[in-house]
Amino acid sequence: MDYQGQPNAEHNRGNAGQSVAWCAEQKIDPATATEDDMATYRKVLVAEYAMGTVAVKLAAIRRSCEAAAWRGLHHDNPAAGLRAPKDRTERPSQLRNGGKAKPPRGQGG
Repeated sequence: MDYQGQPNAEHNRGNAGQSVAWCAEQKIDPATATEDDMATYRKVLVAEYAMGTVAVKLAAIRRSCEAAAWRGLHHDNPAAGLRAPKDRTERPSQLRNGGKAKPPRGQGG
């Protein structure tokens, strides 16, 4: 399936490239990036994108890091355990009611 006319491989390279650009902005060498660095990047993605988009971007990053490790460009895959959140609880600025979740339907609010 294509995403906005781009083949999946090209789209994945773009997502991985965004993470490399972020590393450069943060003065992090992608070849020595740690799990903590990748967790910080995940937080950036969660703050900026919908959960489905975060999941796609993190999957591309996991595959890219896996390929780098396989080729000997990185000693391991620092993104191996990264997954998108299952809900928006990590995005309180995006929730209504000052960061509090809306009450279930029928329970006021």
